[in-house]
Amino acid sequence: SATPRPAERTSNRTMTTRKAKTSASVAQTANKRQKSSDAENVAPVPAAAAADKGKGKTASGGAAGHDQTVSDYLQGRCEAMCQEIQDHADGLIVRLKGDYERQAAELRRDANVSTETAAATRYELTLTANSGPHISKEWKFEPINGQQIPIGRSKAKKYREQGISLGKDSGVSISHGKIEMREGKLLFTDLDSSNGTTYNNAELESHTPVELTDGGVLILGDGEFAVAIAKL
Repeated sequence: SATPRPAERTSNRTMTTRKAKTSASVAQTANKRQKSSDAENVAPVPAAAAADKGKGKTASGGAAGHDQTVSDYLQGRCEAMCQEIQDHADGLIVRLKGDYERQAAELRRDANVSTETAAATRYELTLTANSGPHISKEWKFEPINGQQIPIGRSKAKKYREQGISLGKDSGVSISHGKIEMREGKLLFTDLDSSNGTTYNNAELESHTPVELTDGGVLILGDGEFAVAIAKL
């Protein structure tokens, strides 16, 4: 056969290259069409199905037993935490109640001891008139716990025999005040007298008890009375 000339060889190579490019282009186009067709054939997942798919997950991401939803899981945890708090509160109430009853019993015991001690305490009370219409007159008492000693201008029997009757002093009210023994203490109370009462240079408020002490000074009406207290 005849040998191709150089021009013919160049033309043949050009045609071969064009055919190869054409074949590659056709193959790429076919591949794109196939992918597009496959995408169109895949059915979209409905929103409801996607939601149903998520229902099988718990708050931690694992599969839940018995189709438990996230809402159910959170509700259960909330109820469990509330129960734990209630159990803790119940235990705390029981403990506090026990502490209260124990401390109350101790306080009652201490109070009983104090009351018994106070009831056993005995004093001798002496009031001496240093001035006024009853000057130099002296009254002595050995009051017991709860006993009251009335003081006033009244001449009634309880004032003359159980208290202090200051009938000569017009500045003293008929029922001026009282002395009483309470919890081991001697207390004076002004009973809303007309001219009031002074103890150790201090004006007393009506119906407000003040403790008497040895060496104190009471002023009622025109009289001044020295207070002497001796423990028996």
